[in-house]
Amino acid sequence: MKLMITTPDINNTDYGLEFVNLICVSATNCPFKAHSLTEDPEDADAILFINRGGGEYSELLRNNSLVKKFFHKSFIYESSDSPIDFMRGIYVSMPKAHFNIKRHRAYGYLASINEFIEPYVQNFQHQPDLVFSFMGAATSPIRKTLFHKQLFIELPETLIENTSSWSNWNSHNPLREERTKRYAETLARSKFVLCPRGGGTSSHRLFETMQMGRVPIILADNWVAPVGPEWELFSIRVAENRISEIPQLLTLYEHRYEEMGEKAQQAWEEWFSPKVQFHRLAENILSLLDESRSGDL
Repeated sequence: MKLMITTPDINNTDYGLEFVNLICVSATNCPFKAHSLTEDPEDADAILFINRGGGEYSELLRNNSLVKKFFHKSFIYESSDSPIDFMRGIYVSMPKAHFNIKRHRAYGYLASINEFIEPYVQNFQHQPDLVFSFMGAATSPIRKTLFHKQLFIELPETLIENTSSWSNWNSHNPLREERTKRYAETLARSKFVLCPRGGGTSSHRLFETMQMGRVPIILADNWVAPVGPEWELFSIRVAENRISEIPQLLTLYEHRYEEMGEKAQQAWEEWFSPKVQFHRLAENILSLLDESRSGDL
């Protein structure tokens, strides 16, 4: 399949062009060699728009000349927390209630927002000393429950921290480097990592946990898991209303954390790492094209 990668964010106000470049590099280094890039929309079998925001970005997409001319073969990669189902494509946080297998595919984020994850993956040499941890902002009801009830405050081998007072996105904050390093170190110190949904049904933390080789505990009832990885082999999915049962549940899994963590890291490498992203996106687009060819849309 010949795939054209572009973005409605031509001014790069939301990193649209940077993410297009990331996928182009992934295509160049792709080990599968099953699909190719093209810059010619006429020649392309499909056009994939990288869209990372809502509001004005959706308006830009609707008014895009390529979308208007080639809507039948246009698709979107959408990582915003509140996606709008304007176009068939790949969605990170499309809620289960709105997820339509004939129009949507689920996938992860194209880049971590914490540049210290990879150095800790490579250089952290110690055994984890925390059974589980969570550092994050109160951006969803499940997270607010986690903080307000302080469910695990008496457990000495856990770390729960509300980071609502600062943002990973603020690159000008003088404390950002210290805090993002501490976040990466906390992941590395943890056998298991709580991964509650954030503003969207997904979260960067889930994929960063896998990359780190730690076991994600997924607390996101409406999240749709991407097809491919055998999630049951390396993650634990817990209903949001059963969060208080996690310590008891982990007595069944703690002896397996190393094995599960290794499988989590392998799954990240195979399905979400930069070297495979172009191929995985292309395969998802191809499966959506097959849906339309079958006449089932």
